[in-house]
Amino acid sequence: MGTSSRDKRITARAKRFCRGTRTSVEGVRKLLDGATECAYCGRDIDATAPRRAKKAMEIDHKLPKGRGGTNSLKNLHAVCKRDNGAKGSLTHDEFVYLLDILGKYPEMRERVLRRLAASRAWM
Repeated sequence: MGTSSRDKRITARAKRFCRGTRTSVEGVRKLLDGATECAYCGRDIDATAPRRAKKAMEIDHKLPKGRGGTNSLKNLHAVCKRDNGAKGSLTHDEFVYLLDILGKYPEMRERVLRRLAASRAWM
């Protein structure tokens, strides 16, 4: 039985992510295949969606590489493109705290996250 086109796309994406690292392609493949919602907002995500699609999945470093994080599977999780862009170089805990604060002001939340993603000020 042949491999589905979805499996092929997920494997290719995992290989691109792991290129030049010691991260396990199979581990990243499982991460991509198993995640169905963003770790931050709960939005549906899909590893095979085109990068510009609203459902596009990105791999995020809980502790950013620029702040000492690694590509180990323990430091990776799947998130939506919007939250990964807004998170910038914040750690997982810092971004969750920011989301908690913004949760108290729902009318501001989307606007703030859009501006953070657009400015990339903390990259």
